[in-house]
Amino acid sequence: MSINRPTSLLRDMAVAARSISAADTLEAAAEQSVQFVAAHIDGCAAAGISIARSAAIETFAASDALARSGDQLQADLDEGPALDAVVETPTVYAPDLASDPRWPQWAPRAVADLGILSMVSYRLFASDETIGALNLYGKVPDAFDDDSRELGYVAATQIAVVLTTQRKEQNLRSALVTRSAIGQATGILMERFDLEAHQAFNVLRRSSMTRNIPLRDVAEELVTTRRMPGIKAPERRTAEPRV
Repeated sequence: MSINRPTSLLRDMAVAARSISAADTLEAAAEQSVQFVAAHIDGCAAAGISIARSAAIETFAASDALARSGDQLQADLDEGPALDAVVETPTVYAPDLASDPRWPQWAPRAVADLGILSMVSYRLFASDETIGALNLYGKVPDAFDDDSRELGYVAATQIAVVLTTQRKEQNLRSALVTRSAIGQATGILMERFDLEAHQAFNVLRRSSMTRNIPLRDVAEELVTTRRMPGIKAPERRTAEPRV
């Protein structure tokens, strides 16, 4: 790596971070991230992002089939650098997998079946929240020198911030859409059956429970079709008799 390469790459990473932040979805942001890392960090033959779910991990984004296979093999065997990065050491470097004893099942398979000879994994986290791991795969021993590993760490930090922000924004957008759909559906029921707001909401909730589908889906179905299968229409309120 030339003496100017790290500085130039840091500028590229800053530009990429802004572009990734503007991605429409969390999935698109993750895909852009791994493609950038695989293309720009020396020694990286493939890159993947593993997301932590309960006690396991699963591939969320991969630059190519090699990264996806490497991640999946770790998930299948329940061992590997990515799992260690998530639950133990924030940065895990394996310069020579052919002789590394830390993963007795995964390492031999990675070498023999996939041609992965070295690897570095970084924990993706923001504040106290762990998202998963950024995994960089090398096809030669000791593929990642000091500069590459340092730049990988910087990339992992930026990716973690971007993905955390994207996820919060996506959750917020989803919550707003859900609230809007439920509001519209409630309004339809109130107008059609002369109900109070809480009565209309209870109709939606009862439909959701009876049919075992999310409340948002029930609301969206009603807004789209103007009908809601599975729920008997409530009786209209009758006016109080005048004295």
